[in-house]
Amino acid sequence: MAVDAGVALHVAVALLDDNRILLVRQNYRDRLWSLPGGGVEAGESSVEAAIREVAEESGYLVAIDHLVGVYDAPARGMLSLCYRGVVRGRSAWSPGEEIVEVGWLSVSHLPQPMSRRMVQRVRDAADGQRGIVRVDGGA
Repeated sequence: MAVDAGVALHVAVALLDDNRILLVRQNYRDRLWSLPGGGVEAGESSVEAAIREVAEESGYLVAIDHLVGVYDAPARGMLSLCYRGVVRGRSAWSPGEEIVEVGWLSVSHLPQPMSRRMVQRVRDAADGQRGIVRVDGGA
């Protein structure tokens, strides 16, 4: 079955350490906090994209452990996969055009601004969800 070319595939990775989660702060639009992640490039698997995005946005080298969930936002033309990852190392990283800040922050006290969709993914990962499917009808 072919995927509609009008649907964008995005990935995000939740890295947890006790009650802390790795978050990145975007350097564009509303400068939102989010899980590291981004779009899947042509010829790339979603897992490859997830690993690449974490390295680009934070410097952390990771392995993917499992799928937290599938987040379908048809009104926005977006399908997002959230994975749970494990840190395997770290390379040099400095703020850039896309990401201005990286931090291990408390799951209990998430920073703002953060989209409600991202809060849901963080909560699902922190709660140990596996393979959950959520459909968001809002624009």
